[in-house]
Amino acid sequence: ALVADVPTLKQRIAARTNEFGKAPEELAAILRWHAGYEAAYRRFGAVIIDATRPLGEVVDEILTTSVQRSP
Repeated sequence: ALVADVPTLKQRIAARTNEFGKAPEELAAILRWHAGYEAAYRRFGAVIIDATRPLGEVVDEILTTSVQRSP
């Protein structure tokens, strides 16, 4: 599961080229969902990856983690 803090999430939504999440009610719904999703994914046993880092680092961690978890 890719995770990011609220300031990063807001910045990325504001910088999107599409409009989803920019309306106040959509942003509020996203932030409500965001408040509990990381804990839920941890309960499911998901691998948590900090998506606030540079893209190359995130990709490297995904690839490394998937290789380590492969049967």
